[in-house]
Amino acid sequence: MGNKTLLVMIDDDTDEHEIFNMAIEDLKETIDCLYFTDCESAVAHFSRAGAEAPSHVFIDLKLPRLNGEQCLAKLQQIVSSMTRSLSYTLHRSLMI
Repeated sequence: MGNKTLLVMIDDDTDEHEIFNMAIEDLKETIDCLYFTDCESAVAHFSRAGAEAPSHVFIDLKLPRLNGEQCLAKLQQIVSSMTRSLSYTLHRSLMI
């Protein structure tokens, strides 16, 4: 697959997926994105044989069941080549 960029966003708020997708489209680059609403579905996807390792992972810290840090640890266990990630939480009270 070479230099192909695969971004992954794990966030239970699908509005965040849409905003992220619009930002990626504005880059005018060929970037593939996968979106998951919880850690369990992301882990299931990347546990499949032949699943492409992501270039970068963006994880909401406040995920239900498994939080962002726990999710990142699980993903790093199954995707050994995954080295880059960013965990984040948007504070709605700060948004205008």
